[in-house]
Amino acid sequence: MVIQLAKSKGLGDEIEEALFKAYFTEGKDFGDTKELIVMGEAAGLNKEDIQEALQSEALVNQVTAEIQEGQQLGLTGVPFFVVDRKFGVVGAQPAEAFIEVLEKAAN
Repeated sequence: MVIQLAKSKGLGDEIEEALFKAYFTEGKDFGDTKELIVMGEAAGLNKEDIQEALQSEALVNQVTAEIQEGQQLGLTGVPFFVVDRKFGVVGAQPAEAFIEVLEKAAN
C-alpha cells in the first residue's frame, strides 16, 4: 500500500529504490511497520500519510485488484511486462517476443 501511496504522489521510482535498498542492501523487514515507515520516509513520503495508507481499505482493494489483474495476465515471475493492460510478457525474453506483443496490442 505504501507503493500505491508513493505512486499517487509521483514518487513511484523513489519508493521502489528505497524498498530495494532497504531489503537487499540493509536486510530490512517489510513486515515491520516501523521499518516500512522509515523506508517510505526515505522515498520522500510523510509519516502520517504512510500510517494512514497502511490502514486504508481503499488501498487494500487496489492492491488486491492489481494482484488479480496480474494473475489474469499470467504473472508467474519477474520481470513481468504489461502492454496495454491486456498482454503480459514474463521473464527475460528475446526482442521478438516483445515485438509480437506490441503488434498484438496495436491491432
